[in-house]
Amino acid sequence: MSARFHRRLTIAFAALLFGTPAFAAAPPKFDADKAWQQFLAKGDLKKGFDAFNVLDEVGYDAIKVDAQRCASQQGALATAVQDAPISIAIRRVAFLCAQALGDDAGADRELAALAALSRHALESSGDPAVSHPIRILAPADAVALLVTSGLQTSYFYYTELWPRRYLPFVAAAWDPETKTERHYAFDAIDTIYTLDRDNEVFGNVALRHSYSITMVKSWAEAGDTSDVDLMAARKAHEAADPRAKVAAFKPAAQQGGVVSLSAWLLVCDKSPFKGCADDLVEPLLSGAEKEEAIPTVLLALAYARGIGLERDEVAAMKLLDRADQWWPGAAGHYAMTWDLLDDGPYPAALQTRLDRMQERGSRVPRRLALYRKVDDRKAELSASDIAFLADPAENGNGAGFSVLAQYFGQRQQADERRRWLEKAAAAGAPRAQALLGYDLLNGDAADRDPARGERLILESAHGGEPWAMRHVSSNDRRAGRWTSAATWLFAATQIADIEAAFDLAGMYLLDKPDIGTPKDAVGLYEVLANYHDSARARRELAALAVDGVGMAKNPAQAQKWLLGDAERGDALSQTQLAMGYFRGDFGKVDEARGQQWIQRALDAKEERAYIAYGSWLYHGKRTPEARARAIALWNQSIEAGHDGAYNELAWAWCTSPYPDARDAARGMAAAEKMGDPAGLDLPEQDTLAACHAAVGRYQQAADLQAKAVERLDVLARADGARFKAMADGFRDRLALYRSGRVYVSPEDEAAVP
Repeated sequence: MSARFHRRLTIAFAALLFGTPAFAAAPPKFDADKAWQQFLAKGDLKKGFDAFNVLDEVGYDAIKVDAQRCASQQGALATAVQDAPISIAIRRVAFLCAQALGDDAGADRELAALAALSRHALESSGDPAVSHPIRILAPADAVALLVTSGLQTSYFYYTELWPRRYLPFVAAAWDPETKTERHYAFDAIDTIYTLDRDNEVFGNVALRHSYSITMVKSWAEAGDTSDVDLMAARKAHEAADPRAKVAAFKPAAQQGGVVSLSAWLLVCDKSPFKGCADDLVEPLLSGAEKEEAIPTVLLALAYARGIGLERDEVAAMKLLDRADQWWPGAAGHYAMTWDLLDDGPYPAALQTRLDRMQERGSRVPRRLALYRKVDDRKAELSASDIAFLADPAENGNGAGFSVLAQYFGQRQQADERRRWLEKAAAAGAPRAQALLGYDLLNGDAADRDPARGERLILESAHGGEPWAMRHVSSNDRRAGRWTSAATWLFAATQIADIEAAFDLAGMYLLDKPDIGTPKDAVGLYEVLANYHDSARARRELAALAVDGVGMAKNPAQAQKWLLGDAERGDALSQTQLAMGYFRGDFGKVDEARGQQWIQRALDAKEERAYIAYGSWLYHGKRTPEARARAIALWNQSIEAGHDGAYNELAWAWCTSPYPDARDAARGMAAAEKMGDPAGLDLPEQDTLAACHAAVGRYQQAADLQAKAVERLDVLARADGARFKAMADGFRDRLALYRSGRVYVSPEDEAAVP
């Protein structure tokens, strides 16, 4: 296609996009929004993907087609339009082929559809930081939109490692008219996921992740730099050592991969080692020489931070100014990257450029300033600040509303927090959806709406909010959907949620088929211990080493793990170490050493120390003095602000076989302080029922225990080995309450008068 013809196409497209002269014949109408709705509801994923084969068949190269091949592929092209009616690339090819074959009516029809789809896409776009990405079916649609708009594609980059509902990739496009770079974010993963509605794992985030793996791998193998870049970043993310990270980044970075270049610079700033930045400057220089804005911004940062270059702020600002000539967002990107490196005030030279950027009409500088202001927790927002954050321009994805909800939450203004939270959730902000869902499940009784709360939390989980993903996994576990539960946790671990990793390791310990084994749990705990220097992971490993689960028994190693963290002041490790000495886990019982370590944990007011030590005294020593000491410890725990001891006290006072420790009235009072019965966990529910029986409320005890048995039966069906014995005990107590009898702990029933 000649440049002149391409120019005519762009003018024709612009006319349809922004308004057709009154004297021109009106093209056939095409409702892009309706077409997308119908396609997402009824479209066929395989047919939609296969439709793109026609692009090669007609010789399409984003600019032109081969007329002879168009003539021979008219049937295939008609089928492609029918199977992927929302594809900008396929509509562009249909227009070009009609134009090449002299089919004026067909060209008008397809140009109208192309213009409507492009308008729909551009109207949904915005600053990638505060907007949802443009929905497409395949990357070819992104290129077609840009080229049809008269832009030249420059480079691409992803903004997430893994899908958070979307897996946005940004196209940096060069506008030859204004001589500037524009950045547009696109996403195909959510489209593909939505179309695959009949997949057996539809509804689980695993399907999004599966496509993000297979599609990115396929595109990387085809040589797409952005996908090679993303795969390198994922590999580096799994590495603990900075050297291994850089080794993973380097090949993609040297191809110009923006994510790898950025991460390489961050690693060498935060975790420098000799030779860290060797070879980093060359690809940054290459990008700058090609007048690519982000590599130039990163080169400026390398000068400013002295990474691979002598520190030189003057040179840094010259480069930033150069990048700013090409991309009006350059100073904003520099500042956002600076925030990852340094949480102090911006350097004066940078602030000057941000002020200049704001004077030119950019919203980014004020947005960054307000985000910092709210994070500071001390500053007060003005009416103008609130209006800025509430502006639709800040809320394509609910980002501004979310910041306002955070701000009013910090100020304890519940009604305002809820108002902005509702708006943020409606705009699709995952964290807002999770927070609102939590409120609807656990807030004031009058405001609860569990069904809506669960829907919002599921939406949030698909958006990548870690707590929501763990919550959905927990629901799946309670329902016995173990594979689904595990995949939610695995997805959360991929976005670096440590709690999910611990939950997943706990599932591996159940040794369920197709999920994992105790040996896998050991491996995951070792990763957490080494990669994240997690004392908690070492405590878990120590417990497994003592019992010989997932590894050979190794009490000496268990003691070594615990002792190292205990000496560094970790109170939970001190507690576990002390209990190990009391029980003789490491050899002989050594109460003297146990007392030494438990006292250090008690001095730190560690809740688990009070509870575990008290339990050992009460149930292990079995003397009046030990029981009195245990009860005193539990009361001290409550005085220290801990709630867990209420369950220990209530159980002891309501079920004790010892006259010196039994006090049903006090036990009932303690049990009532555990909270709303509907929100209690199973052991607490069991305790509350026992206390009701102890004070003669047998019907209430039976009703509560029956609900607990129902919950346990669900768990036992899914994992009988783990929950059957517990369920049997709960059922035995239920029979007692129904017959009007109290439950007495079986330690020494003869001691009860």
